[in-house]
Amino acid sequence: MWNVITIGASTLYKLVVLVMSMHTGIATNFQPTGDPWNPDAHAACLHRDLRVTDVVVAHPTLPCGSKVFLYAPRTRRSVVATIGDRGPRHAMVDLAPATTHALRANGWETVLMIPVKE
Repeated sequence: MWNVITIGASTLYKLVVLVMSMHTGIATNFQPTGDPWNPDAHAACLHRDLRVTDVVVAHPTLPCGSKVFLYAPRTRRSVVATIGDRGPRHAMVDLAPATTHALRANGWETVLMIPVKE
């Protein structure tokens, strides 16, 4: 027997918007210094050098300073990070060291990314 759930139009709209905004792809990690893909420690969106404690990601198109929810299915961990840099060209997002640690990512991780509305 099926259970029927009744939801309002506004809830349905929010659910559709959420599903349409989800992105699944590869997340790689980068280092503030000494990374061949990121030779400059200066984060484009932060207007300062990147610190190892910054929970940020690099994304090519999302607005600087916006927040994203990241979920790693393999580790079952999630984190809300700030768009703090531009790139990458080789993956959906690049994870800063603190973000990589929070997700327990292995350097080449499949993640679900959802932009967070403030």
